[in-house]
Amino acid sequence: MVWLRMNHRIPRSLAVSLVVKKYLPLTHLAALGAFAALMLPAIVLLAHVALLPQGQWHDEYFGFVFWRLYGFDGELMRLLHWGPRPLSELFLYFYYLAEKATNAPLLVPALAFAWSTLGAGLVMATRPWRRPGRAGRAALALSLPALFLMVGPIGELFYWPYGALAYLPALGAACFVTLHLAGPGLDEEGGWTSLAVALALGAISVEMGAFLTVSIAPGLLLVAFRLSAARRWQRITAVLVPLAMASGVLFALWNGRVSRGREMFGDPALVHHVGIDFLLAVRTLALEFIHPPGWSVGASLAAKVAVFFGARACLAAAWPGQRRRGPVYALLVGLTATALLSILGAYYNFGVLCCDRHETYRQALYLLMVVAAAGLWKPAGVMFGADLLLPLAVLINLQPRLAAVRAEYRLAGARAYAWHILFASGLTPGPGKLDFVVAPSGPLFQYGIFPPGFYQMSQHPPTNISGPMLLFNKQSMQVREGKP
Repeated sequence: MVWLRMNHRIPRSLAVSLVVKKYLPLTHLAALGAFAALMLPAIVLLAHVALLPQGQWHDEYFGFVFWRLYGFDGELMRLLHWGPRPLSELFLYFYYLAEKATNAPLLVPALAFAWSTLGAGLVMATRPWRRPGRAGRAALALSLPALFLMVGPIGELFYWPYGALAYLPALGAACFVTLHLAGPGLDEEGGWTSLAVALALGAISVEMGAFLTVSIAPGLLLVAFRLSAARRWQRITAVLVPLAMASGVLFALWNGRVSRGREMFGDPALVHHVGIDFLLAVRTLALEFIHPPGWSVGASLAAKVAVFFGARACLAAAWPGQRRRGPVYALLVGLTATALLSILGAYYNFGVLCCDRHETYRQALYLLMVVAAAGLWKPAGVMFGADLLLPLAVLINLQPRLAAVRAEYRLAGARAYAWHILFASGLTPGPGKLDFVVAPSGPLFQYGIFPPGFYQMSQHPPTNISGPMLLFNKQSMQVREGKP
């Protein structure tokens, strides 16, 4: 080392490189680079996890009253006539029982459980961690949920328990199916069985999961028939069982909420007009894919390019070698059809796009479509550092999101105060006045669901207004705006 310093003929850069090669092998450099890159999505996730106490209630106010009046029979009524979602409805019913027992909103436990269902789908799809490609597996498991949190309005999907407990299990199932088919494929032991379980769980969680199961099933059945005769009926059964469950969910939904036609609050010219709705849905899907809310077109396309090449490298590092492309083509059809059916269903049933949670869910599906496309062309070898492109995609639109998160942090105290006042006045004995403080809204969360004013049960207010009074057994309610 002393000789290197004294000999002026050897460039300093060469001297440094010689020292680095001797004392810091290339494998160590790669590990340090992967760790630094993976810290980006991890920080994004932790920053959003810290916002869980600022979650919100909407349907809880009158939904919990319904269960209090009718008990589990009321849950059966919801399943048959309102929301044929057996798994998520069970989660919501247990959420109600926990709230009833504790007399607290329980935002953090309920949302943490919902988030864990999404995380479980990603972790189960990227295991086992003892095999090669651990950096790529970690990049997929961390970067995808971080990007999901950044590509749409997140309040309803991630921070509203009623929405999160229904939609995040289905999104976790969609993540598992995507990584399972684009990564190890169906040739591994138990591949068809685990695929069937994921599709079934998604189908009984929410209609978005049922859409995916119904849309992907024809392609998977074609693949099952074209493979060897050995265990053919096992493969076919693995598709038909979740397909039957999803079909039952959609049949109940069609003969329930949709057939009644009572939820039109948009353009009447669009309600129950399939042809017009389909053309509009195709146009909307293309626009949403290119231009997510809060992103420029350039940033959106740059992020998707980074996700494509990053996922391509991550999939190849974790599961080298090519897999059958037939299931991946079926997956791409299923993901695209799910997003399209979500838009088409909104126009058909409501006459307008609904709702924020669907929009954010579709943005997550668009990212999964990019990952699935990457699985079609996995490289034979992985370029050094290419798998880091996926976590680095988080950087593209990070600055405005961090500013929004900081603004939400500043409102945490005011929102905690609003919850305290609501439950303190609501749990006061007697049918007196309920003091409802509307938490201040921020760039990510909107809380103004009750207009300020004084309401009385004797005036027979609409259900969305009477919900809090019914929940706390009060005869009047003063709604006032909270201060930031």
